[in-house]
Amino acid sequence: MEQRGPAPAVLVTTRQIQNTHTGLDLSVPQYQEIRGKMMSGHVEYHIVVVTRLAAFKSAKHKPEDVVQFMEVKVMMTVVAFKAFFIMDQQIETN
Repeated sequence: MEQRGPAPAVLVTTRQIQNTHTGLDLSVPQYQEIRGKMMSGHVEYHIVVVTRLAAFKSAKHKPEDVVQFMEVKVMMTVVAFKAFFIMDQQIETN
């Protein structure tokens, strides 16, 4: 089971959503390679999320707000992170 830290700060932004079909934009402006012993290690991806989806807003946000936050994920969990957003979008459209 993955241990989670505190929830990321979710801020209202004036950025426009580029992917209007899903209401979710992901970008990776920074990554860091962490080298371990004997050719082991991992890569930490700093993923910036911009979305209008209610699942990522708190009670203080308005329905029309576009919010932005950043998550740091290691390479082994990036695929699961993307799958979570796809699954969430499918649930919202049903």
